[in-house]
Amino acid sequence: MNTSRREARRAEIDRDHRLVALGFLKNLQRLVDDQLARVLLDDAVWPDQVLEAVQAVLEAGAAEHRHLNDERINLRGHRGTTFEDTAPLPEVLAAYRHRGNYHGAFATMGDAGRVLLLELELPEGWVDRGLGVMLAEMLHRRGELWTFERNGAVHVFCRPGNPADQALSRRARRWSERGGPDEAGARDCGPPRLRLVGEAV
Repeated sequence: MNTSRREARRAEIDRDHRLVALGFLKNLQRLVDDQLARVLLDDAVWPDQVLEAVQAVLEAGAAEHRHLNDERINLRGHRGTTFEDTAPLPEVLAAYRHRGNYHGAFATMGDAGRVLLLELELPEGWVDRGLGVMLAEMLHRRGELWTFERNGAVHVFCRPGNPADQALSRRARRWSERGGPDEAGARDCGPPRLRLVGEAV
């Protein structure tokens, strides 16, 4: 394995590790906040129940970690797969070709998640970047999509045919067919959110 491939593989692993650790800590923080609120309100709190809840968060994090490790190994073994990208895959990201259909670069994780939420036709007032970040991170940890940060942009790959992949493909087709924003495209701020990354890499 040459140096560049080794570095790319290390970066791929580091990205997964970071999001698993981040997800675990956020889930643990929510649990701690909830349990503290119950204690401060003098609700009945049983230590065994608290410990069981912590154990559940730990087990969920460990399961996500195992799943992403297995997914990474399995995907590298798929040779000759044909992908249906909606944006040109930059040469510098060629080492991640196995991650799925490439859908371009978003400004942030929140923007990527927000576009997916809007494709579900949720009321715009419900869709903020905080919820978008939560969705994008969760889908990454589940292996539904894979995100990679480079030079201030978040590049998005999707497992072919899953709901996230279909949603981003629909969005790309709308822009291609209409040559401009439609109502949903206008709500997600259109192409500036989805940078086609000759300049973003």
